[in-house]
Amino acid sequence: IAKKPEIRFKSLGDAEKLPEIQYAILENCSRYVKDGGVLVYSTCTVLPEENKNNTERFLEEHPEFRPESITVDGKIYPDGVQLLPNIHGTDGFYIAKFKRIGR
Repeated sequence: IAKKPEIRFKSLGDAEKLPEIQYAILENCSRYVKDGGVLVYSTCTVLPEENKNNTERFLEEHPEFRPESITVDGKIYPDGVQLLPNIHGTDGFYIAKFKRIGR
C-alpha cells in the first residue's frame, strides 16, 4: 500500500476475483512449458489465496510439474517465497518456481 495508496479505494469484490484470475494465467502459461522447462509464478500481493493456495492447487492438478527452490538473500525456499517489506525490504511479493518433469 505504501507505493500504491489508491489500492485502499478498490472494491473488495475486485480483490475476491484475483485468485481465480491469477490461477487462470498460471494454467494458461503452463501449457507452453517444454519438458525440463521452468515456469515462474509471481504476484504482487501477500494474499495466501492468490499465492500459496494457488501454487498448491496447481501442483495438485498438474503432476507433470514439481516445485523448484528459490534463493533470496542466501536463504533457500523450497516451495516459493513470500517477500515482505519488514523482512526483505521490498513491497509484498510472492514467487514460486516449477519445473515440468514430463507430460
